[in-house]
Amino acid sequence: MRSKKFGVLVLAASVACGGSACSVISVGGPPELARPADAADSMTKPFQRMVATSPQADWTPTQTVQGLLAAMASFDDVEQKILREYLTPEAKRAWKPGDSFTVVEDNPTVNQVKEGMVQIEATQIAIIHDDGWYEPKKEKRTLQVPVAKTKEGYRVSRLDNGLMLLTAADVRRAYAQADIYFLSGSGSLDDPRAIPVVDHVWLPVNPRRSLAETIVDRLLEGPSESLEGAVSTAFEGISLDRIDPGDETVVVRLEGQFKTQPAPVEALTRQLQWSLRELTKGRTIEVRLNGEPFYESSPLTIVPRQTETWLRSPESKVYFVQNGQLMWLGQDGASSAIPGPVGQLGEIYKEPAITGSPGPREGDPAEYVAALKNDGRSVWISRLAGDAQWEEAIKGTDLTAPSWNWNGTLWTVDRVDERTSYVLRYDMSALDQPVTRIAAPELNGKQVKAFKVARDGTRVAAIVADGEGVSVMVGVITGDKLDHFQTLWSAEEIKDLAWSDSEHLLALVGSGRTISEIDISNGTVRQLPGTDKRITSITALNDRLVAGTEADEKGGGKVLELTQDKWVDTKAPEGALYLTFPLD
Repeated sequence: MRSKKFGVLVLAASVACGGSACSVISVGGPPELARPADAADSMTKPFQRMVATSPQADWTPTQTVQGLLAAMASFDDVEQKILREYLTPEAKRAWKPGDSFTVVEDNPTVNQVKEGMVQIEATQIAIIHDDGWYEPKKEKRTLQVPVAKTKEGYRVSRLDNGLMLLTAADVRRAYAQADIYFLSGSGSLDDPRAIPVVDHVWLPVNPRRSLAETIVDRLLEGPSESLEGAVSTAFEGISLDRIDPGDETVVVRLEGQFKTQPAPVEALTRQLQWSLRELTKGRTIEVRLNGEPFYESSPLTIVPRQTETWLRSPESKVYFVQNGQLMWLGQDGASSAIPGPVGQLGEIYKEPAITGSPGPREGDPAEYVAALKNDGRSVWISRLAGDAQWEEAIKGTDLTAPSWNWNGTLWTVDRVDERTSYVLRYDMSALDQPVTRIAAPELNGKQVKAFKVARDGTRVAAIVADGEGVSVMVGVITGDKLDHFQTLWSAEEIKDLAWSDSEHLLALVGSGRTISEIDISNGTVRQLPGTDKRITSITALNDRLVAGTEADEKGGGKVLELTQDKWVDTKAPEGALYLTFPLD
């Protein structure tokens, strides 16, 4: 369990103060709202502070439960003293708060259903774990809360251990969303190619700390459960004293001793600047250690935009196959053929994947291409230049289209039968056994229809089918295992999948060929404009979304790009197949 030094001050929730319950509780006076005096500071998030109300002798059982839930949402009641006033002596001794919060939709129903029993009906939408991980999880919840008459009035006679609810309004009021950054791969602090990986967390606002301090406190705690074992951090052994904001320089005062020696300066620079970039607003960051300059004779300063070059972004050109020829399409609409044998896919290869530039090998600028053999039983690779020849990389029974990781590993899934799928990884730097079967226990019993590694080199996404339908699942690479999978979305039919960036997936859905965007940080799904029933495949890179249409009399379709909510013909050669951006 993680420490909660950055202030998990509420270990339960309010279903009472987002709607009518507050007016009911107003019998004893409504909860008070207050704003901090320094709300205008750009390093601090304005917030509303809920002041808990003690139970009243003349309240009904329903009002008592509403008051209990409102008291649970009070950040000022750090030790939950007022919350415990709502419990009978026996319940006080037995109740133990949990480490996570159940988030429900606003305005749940709280009613007395019989003598001595109050019922809460709510729609759960997520769980916020103690490390700030927001796990989307939607289901109906019905909770029974027993109450007993005492000489002080009604009190709750039993409260389930770990029962903690927050309404969506409570979360908006008392939490701040933050992107904190770690480095791709475990143990990759010295890898100059390691890129920042975002960990989107929800942090309870701490009135005793600025938002910047809360974010850095959380950064120093390490990754959330959703990334555990998949990323590395420079800050082991370090804590935060405070952050001093200034007009031109923000001073971050750290304490402790770095576990890695010498201190991993480049890594901590990337993590700190990316995690604070929304708050520093272009200001320089100065890092001090144990009250002294970071170095013996000089400070460590991080100038604005210093780390942007560390974020790898493939070249924004679309590759496709036309009449067996591998080609690429620039943003100006001009297309060019890839010369040499590697460009001649013919009727032998399909579904190419491109590493992009720079290449995956350190010191080697060459890009690589991988393609699936037409029979689906092997994946082949080649340098994307000169007279390079194709080489077999992976053998299987029924392989998914290959997917590159930026580090030079190549991934595919072998579908042995309808309920058995093996994840395979090819490492071009391995000399003896370049192909490894990767454990993925959460995919057991499912048929993997598509599999893609995100451009951050850490997350993976899959379209899976089982007896309950078709779903999109997202997990992470933890060494030789895929772990921490979440089922984000389900539909009757999902035809294709593409990463637009490391936090957003695009899914091509059903016969209507609609495209839905899935935010993996909170599970929200929105349908993009521009439906076109001809679309059969999609590929994306940041704000660019390109689609291929169904085959026509020339053997293939058109290449379309979504521009200002409309699909526009790119004028690429007709008959284009297998569209892909690099690292898609």
